[in-house]
Order: sequence, then structure tokens, then C-alpha cells
Amino acid sequence: MKIQALLFLTALILLPSCKDDEEVDLTIYTTCPNDHHPHIIDLGIGTKWACCNIGASSPEDFGDYYAWAETNTKTDYSEVTYLYAEGKDVDGDGFYDRTDTDGDGLYDDCAYLINDKFIFGTEKDVAHEKWGHSWQMPIRGVLENLWGNCEKTWTTRNGVKGMLFTGPNGGSIFLPAAGHYWRGSNDSEGARGVYWSSECVDNGPLGLSNDAYILTFSIDYSNIHASSYYYGYSVRAIWQ
Repeated sequence: MKIQALLFLTALILLPSCKDDEEVDLTIYTTCPNDHHPHIIDLGIGTKWACCNIGASSPEDFGDYYAWAETNTKTDYSEVTYLYAEGKDVDGDGFYDRTDTDGDGLYDDCAYLINDKFIFGTEKDVAHEKWGHSWQMPIRGVLENLWGNCEKTWTTRNGVKGMLFTGPNGGSIFLPAAGHYWRGSNDSEGARGVYWSSECVDNGPLGLSNDAYILTFSIDYSNIHASSYYYGYSVRAIWQ
């Protein structure tokens, strides 16, 4: 009994975190055990996941919304407010105008200033910036691992709709259907969940696109897609 107690105590390690100067519980759980978030959850699929979204106070809380590679929230999510784009928006529709002003076949009035295929663990990784330590945004393959190797159940928890992902070891995480922001509104709250990866779409010889991979789901659908950088989506961190 003394040896078991000692092992239990050594398994619970608390270290300083960059999140509100709190402590990080490095114990590995299979479900969220208490209100000391975030917890490291093992689903039996290799990668460990956080129990709640970045900016959330519980697994059911929507948390904050971010454009890709940005680490601050805002009230307007559009191309013209995206940190890593610049151009002209003459008609005020939220998109930079795209015209071939010199006839070379290229759009001259919109430029994306980001050239990173992966942002995990960098200053553009909001999970790492907010929580520090080994927390980071998942790459596409990690999202595919979650999507392909867990049982997916659309459910309601504490009045919040979302998708429950249950791994082969019985571990589970709940991803709320937090919707997404375009401009200043969220029209899909409670109906859809959209979660960023840390990986940009690579078009090979054509170079990097202006899209990054996402996990999206609704009551009757879930898959891995790609989306433009400037939308406001949720972030669920992994522990690497």
C-alpha cells in the first residue's frame, strides 16, 4: 500500500503554467476529473488531448475563437481583419479586391503574408502561447487519427450540443458545437463545431494555399476539410 501511494503521488506533478499563473496537472486521465482545467486525456490512440477548448472554463464551454495563426480574439473575423493579409476592400464586403491591374494574370490587390506550412509550437500556435509547456495545436494527421479511430456520438452535455469522441480505451473528450465566426456573428452555434489544425494546405509546386485543415462536425456529419485562414474557429489542444 505504501508503494502504491508513493506511485500515485509521484504521478501527480504540478508545474507552473503560463495560463493565469495556475498549475498544470500532468496526470493522464481518460475523462475530465474536476474543474482544474486543462487536463490531459488519453483516448488510447496515441496522442493525448485537452479536456476543453482554449479559453474555456469547462468541457462544455465554447471557449474563444481564433483566425488561423492568430493568438488574440477579436470582434470581426474577415479577410480584411486577418493579421497576415493586406490589400484593398473598396466595396466593404470583408474581402480584399482582386483585380489583374497589369494584365499578367495575377491578382495584385490581395496578399497573404504568412508562409508557414506548420505553426505548431511556434508563436503563431495559440494553444502553445496560451497554455505553454507541451500544449500545441494538432496537425492534420492528428485530427484524422481522432476522427478515424474514435466512436463519434452527437450528444448534449449540460444543455450544450456537441460531439463526444470515445477512444478504444474508453477515454473520451467532448467537443462542443461552438459554431464559427464570420464578420461579427456566429450563425452556427449549437449546430456545428469547427476546430483548427496547425497545418496549412500545401499545393505542391504551386506552393502553400491560403487554407488550413479543420475538423468539422454536425448532428449527421463529421470530416476533415480545409478552410480560409480568416474565419473564427475553436481550438482544442493536444499534449506532445
